[in-house]
Amino acid sequence: MDSVHSVAYANPEKEEKRQTKGKGRHDPDARWGVKHNRKAKKGNGETEKQVEFFYGYKAHVSLNAENGLITSVQATSGEVYDGHHFIPLVEHDLEQGFAVNTYTADKGYDDGDNHCYLACHQLHSAIRLTRTRTEKKDANKEVWMHLKAAAEIPGGITRTVQD
Repeated sequence: MDSVHSVAYANPEKEEKRQTKGKGRHDPDARWGVKHNRKAKKGNGETEKQVEFFYGYKAHVSLNAENGLITSVQATSGEVYDGHHFIPLVEHDLEQGFAVNTYTADKGYDDGDNHCYLACHQLHSAIRLTRTRTEKKDANKEVWMHLKAAAEIPGGITRTVQD
């Protein structure tokens, strides 16, 4: 699973001006979303966190890793949380009768409901875990460490990777 960002064919600054004049937007469904965070060096050598935004849409996609074919797609506006679109994509795959036993996704899909859904349907979770799951200082950490360990394959390859 992953989401693909698509930039809207609209100028966000002009869209805002149109709204202040009481006119509708050219692309009323497009929204601001976060593409990713990155670290950048400032002129003085210090590192700062930068957020890259985009104005547009997301396509949440389920892909068969064996043949590279897209099996399910959901389109949303750019601000939508990826994790809420995992289960509908899995359900669509299962309705199609695909022989699936493991789902993998980036940390944008690391949501307790998604892990629980996969476990309840006897599917393996190889969703990338966020650091907040595996670096906890309380007893709740063990559940995530068990999930991470269960995803390890003999030979040192790991399906679930801590970010």
